[in-house]
Amino acid sequence: MADKKEDKLMDELVDSAIIGAAADTVQRYGSAIKEYNVALTGVDNEAGTVMKKSLSSISKMKINPKYKAANTAQQAGLGAEVIDAAKTNAENKIQGSGNTKVRTDDIGRVNDPQYDHVIIDVDGNIIDGSGTQMKFVGKDPKEALSKLSSTKCDKYFDADTTIEVPSDYYEGIMKLADEKIADCKKQLENQLKKGNQEQVDKIKKQINRLEKIKKNVKPSRVTKAEAEFARNHPKLATAKYELQTAHRAGMEQGKIGAGVSGAMSLVRNFKDIYNGEKEIDEAAFDIVVDTGKGFVKSYSTASGGSLIKGAMQNSKSKLLQSVSKTNAPAVIVQAAVTVGSSIKSFIKGDIDGAECIDQMGREGFGLIGSTVLTSLNLIALPATAPAAAVIAAGMAVSMVGYIAATAVYDQLKGALLEAKMAREERIRIEAECAEAVRAIREYREEMNRIVEDYLSSHYELFGGYIESMDQAIIAGDTNGFIRANNAIMESFGKKPQFSSQEGFDSLILSGTKIVL
Repeated sequence: MADKKEDKLMDELVDSAIIGAAADTVQRYGSAIKEYNVALTGVDNEAGTVMKKSLSSISKMKINPKYKAANTAQQAGLGAEVIDAAKTNAENKIQGSGNTKVRTDDIGRVNDPQYDHVIIDVDGNIIDGSGTQMKFVGKDPKEALSKLSSTKCDKYFDADTTIEVPSDYYEGIMKLADEKIADCKKQLENQLKKGNQEQVDKIKKQINRLEKIKKNVKPSRVTKAEAEFARNHPKLATAKYELQTAHRAGMEQGKIGAGVSGAMSLVRNFKDIYNGEKEIDEAAFDIVVDTGKGFVKSYSTASGGSLIKGAMQNSKSKLLQSVSKTNAPAVIVQAAVTVGSSIKSFIKGDIDGAECIDQMGREGFGLIGSTVLTSLNLIALPATAPAAAVIAAGMAVSMVGYIAATAVYDQLKGALLEAKMAREERIRIEAECAEAVRAIREYREEMNRIVEDYLSSHYELFGGYIESMDQAIIAGDTNGFIRANNAIMESFGKKPQFSSQEGFDSLILSGTKIVL
């Protein structure tokens, strides 16, 4: 009974450490996810602003059947402006920058003749020289270069304006520009020999334009295909952006969780070995399993918490906006492993925080309920995070696929409930739902395989190190024990502070803080 209580306490300590460590990650990545929610709806409830165009409104713009291709391309270009700003702002949130990229239309400069975007600093001032023009023109890099070389773009190059193009076009445009410059220089040489000044001036002008294109054209954060997809499927595109961001949060935090769980498991299992309660091979296996569990828990806490934080932060409810600034999103993920419907109702505002906690308690999560309540009272947990190595990267890749497929399925399922949906559209979405379900099953099977591979590959590793530590104690070999212990630490990505008894003595005498 005592052992069970001790194990339970250790598990609770690990969970608390994971939640606390995830606070900063969830805040940064959750704020990034909110940017995509704003791009979709066009409404920033937190700031109290409304965009002139959003992915949702652009998708509803009319298309003239006679000019379908041109209309679609133009609308995709508008969507690219919205996506690029959202991606830039999301990355700024992750990196802790206070700068914001905005469309000039959204700050009162509708149809600005020179710039599509400007950067605003944390004080709300436009940063000098930050203006950019976006050109999503042409069906391929060759046609895009041709359009950039036309007189219609003179005003941008004359003003030395930065022009952003589809990221998948950029390399092609640069390569073609180099080839044209080389060809023009050959032509120039021939015309100089002929003394044809009119042609010389014309070729020089071409070279000058091409050099300016090389200097001023930059890749945007959006591809041409991406912009077109968002034009036709704004909700699905947004779900992908949000899940990519959540995956990054999970990967960043998963490394920390693996280190925390692995280190605690090492202490617990080493004690069990010397109490005669476990054999070395059994302890090694348990350490590997606990390490993997720590990665999965941290990944899920950070990725899921970021998604919830993003939704809360752009909620119409001021209470939920306030709660999003606490560690509640991370705690909710821990508590809501099997109560997703309660959390969904909480975010939508159908139930309040107390009702949400009550429902979770009925599902067996009463122990975590008090932590959620603390967060709802706006008490934020500290964000402390030790460095750790990447543990089971393949496991995370499989997991993000599973989470992504699940979220996409939820988005599509919600679309089925929209009123007056055309029969053809409903059939298409139902088919995509079926595809999402299939993907979920595949990701789950893939994750099971990766976990099995991970366990088998690390089992002998930990077993060997623990056995070496055991033998070193029996032989009185302090340095041997330290070497084996350091090897385990390094497998968790930790850098040992000493590598021998002499090193340990020097560390103690120096007064340097010992990091566990």
